[in-house]
Amino acid sequence: MEDMMRIAECFGIKPSYVYKTKYYYTVKCGRDEYRIIPALLTPRRLEELYNIRKSLFDAGLRVCDRLIPTPDKSLAVEGEEGSYIMTESVRGINPEFENSAQILSVFSALGSVHRVLRGVPAERCDLLSDYKKGAARLKSVKKQLGCAKKTVDTDIEYLRHYKDYHELACNAVSVLEGLSFGVTGPVHAAVKEDNIFVGRGIVFTDWEMSRPGHFAEDAAQLIKRYVRKFAYSASDYLTLDEILDVYTAENPLDDKELAILYALLMYPKRYISIVSKYYGKAHRFTPAGVKRKFEESYEQKDFYLNYIGL
Repeated sequence: MEDMMRIAECFGIKPSYVYKTKYYYTVKCGRDEYRIIPALLTPRRLEELYNIRKSLFDAGLRVCDRLIPTPDKSLAVEGEEGSYIMTESVRGINPEFENSAQILSVFSALGSVHRVLRGVPAERCDLLSDYKKGAARLKSVKKQLGCAKKTVDTDIEYLRHYKDYHELACNAVSVLEGLSFGVTGPVHAAVKEDNIFVGRGIVFTDWEMSRPGHFAEDAAQLIKRYVRKFAYSASDYLTLDEILDVYTAENPLDDKELAILYALLMYPKRYISIVSKYYGKAHRFTPAGVKRKFEESYEQKDFYLNYIGL
C-alpha cells in the first residue's frame, strides 16, 4: 500500500494525517488542507497547467486551485504505485443557478479569468474546423436516415427538426468565419457548476481539459448551461444582458468579440454532440436517457433562441 504520508512529505508538507476519499487523498497540516491526486498527465501538460494557474495568481486573482511543487520544483512525485500531484484544497460550495447573486459573481469571476488568460500565449490551431465538422455531421445524419430501411420516432423527430438546427450551425459558422475566429489564449473548456466553488471568492477547478481556444467559448458554454438547467423552467431568471453586464465589466468586449460570442451562443454544440454520439454507432432502440436529451433540446429550442435574441 502506498505510503501517502511519505508522498505528502516529498512536497515539503509536514502532514498531521492523510485520509482517502473517492478520487484523491486529503492531507491535513494544521489549519491547512491539501489534496494528493494520482497524476494522469504528462510532465509537459502539468507544466502547462501550472503556468496557466500561475498567470492568474500573478495577476492577483485567486480564482483557481494552486498546484503545489516540490522543494526542487517538480510538479509530481513518484510513488510505488504511480505518480502524484498536490493541490490546495478548495473550500466552498457549488453555485446554485437559482441564486442570482452567486451566478452573477461567477460570471464576473469568469470575466476576470478571461481578461488575464487572453494575454497568455497559447498554441495556434484551427478552432473553426470542429464547428464546420459539426454542421456537416448534421447533414450526413440526414442523408444516413434518408437511406435507412426503417426509422424510429427518434429518427422522425430528428428529420423534423433538422432544418432548424442545420441552419443555426451553418449561420454560426459563417459568422465565425467572417470574423476570423481564432485562439485568444488558454480556455478552461469545462466550465460548469460542478467545477466551480463559491466561498470567500469564486474558484474554478478541474483545469485538466483546458486547451487553446477563444475565451467566448467558456462564456457561451456556461450561459447555455444556465438556460438549460434553470432559466427555461424559472420565472425569475437572469437575462442575457444582466449576465453580460457583469462579465464585460471584467472582460470588456469590442463589437467583433461580442459578435463571436453571439455566434457561439447560436451554434447548437450540445445538440450536435448528442446526435454524433447516438448516430455514431448502430442501435436497436433509443436509450431513455438519450431520448430525454433529444426531447429537452426540442422543448427548449424556442425559449433558448428567444433568450439570446434570435
